Amino acid sequence: MAATDDVPLKFGCYERGKELGRGTFGRVYSCRRDGAGKTKGAEEWFAAKAIDLRRLRLSRNVSRELKKLKREADILKKLPPHPRLVSLLDIVVEQNNWAFFVLELVPGGDLLRALFKRPGKRPRLQEIEALFVFRQLVEGLELLHGQGIIHRDLKLENVLVVRERAEGSYLFLDVKITDFGLSKIVGEGFSDACSTVGSPRYMAPEVVTKGIHDFRADLWSLGIMLYVMLDGRFPSDEPKKAQQSEINELISKLPASAQARSVVSGLLQKNLEKRTAMEQLVQDPWLSSAGTAAGRTPAARPRGRINKAELIQEDEQKGTAASKRHRLRLKREPIEAASPKRRCIRTKRSPALQVPASKRRRLPAGEAAALAEGSLFSKADHEAVTAATDAVSKAVSSAAAFK
Repeated sequence: MAATDDVPLKFGCYERGKELGRGTFGRVYSCRRDGAGKTKGAEEWFAAKAIDLRRLRLSRNVSRELKKLKREADILKKLPPHPRLVSLLDIVVEQNNWAFFVLELVPGGDLLRALFKRPGKRPRLQEIEALFVFRQLVEGLELLHGQGIIHRDLKLENVLVVRERAEGSYLFLDVKITDFGLSKIVGEGFSDACSTVGSPRYMAPEVVTKGIHDFRADLWSLGIMLYVMLDGRFPSDEPKKAQQSEINELISKLPASAQARSVVSGLLQKNLEKRTAMEQLVQDPWLSSAGTAAGRTPAARPRGRINKAELIQEDEQKGTAASKRHRLRLKREPIEAASPKRRCIRTKRSPALQVPASKRRRLPAGEAAALAEGSLFSKADHEAVTAATDAVSKAVSSAAAFK
């Protein structure tokens, strides 16, 4: 791993800030546009995934690693703006030694950390809270699959928390799916997904056995995530060895409603033919219920408003009142309120990627067709990213760049 001092302080029109995380070939930093800190009110922070191309070239499987990097760039290029997916802003290749993926900065940490904050020896979400998160994950995953993309590394660590909303004794999390480094485009003209990739405790049985897999592998991972949110632990550390009867027995003991257990059961079917498909999942009564605010997505209800009376009434009916410790913590900790206003980040890019100012505009409040509800970036920004991703794709494909 390269030292922090070895990572360029400036790249393209950006300057890096503090380190946010690290991986095998690079690190993630906060970053801002060069000179933004000198102008009052102009400072906007982003996340920069810095990939050390020199270290990557030393890998014994260099061709595979380069292929993965190009694939990630192609996938980020392919994705349209969506409120449940972390958005790409720009890509910068610095002197053929570093590739920087500039992404939307999501400041709330990951879902695993959010889970650890909950009280008790086995921290978990209340069912209403888990449903609120799960519904968002389904929306994001539905978009990915609709674009022909298998995520292949869905886990709590790859879900970022945008904000927390306290309502009575509940804490609702707005989230986004991130990290498409292992993702793969499938369909006509593309090879089958058959690599054993992902995180072991989230991997579908067919992935573990190195067989050809499809979108249903993501649905298994989604089921594992829901199980952990509801129970505070994994159903199995070795999915390949777990028998279906054992999994069913564990699901039957989940501290959740029959509807929630039914959803988990449908997703955690080792037999692919019996596993719930996305088309079935989005129509499931547990997700599509219109009787509670938690059953609706933020886009389907008035922004920033949760019907407290309905939530409390449902909780009392289920007899799952929050613990006293949890309620006290919610009263102590400040929670960021959801802004009722949509905002559009205007960006400055290098001349080659510059979007004319005349084409940049703030979207009218009701123009949902032009931009997915809740997205931070304008259509013009997304078009510029397409051009940037073409540039990095050529760079990582070039033999000269990796000699």
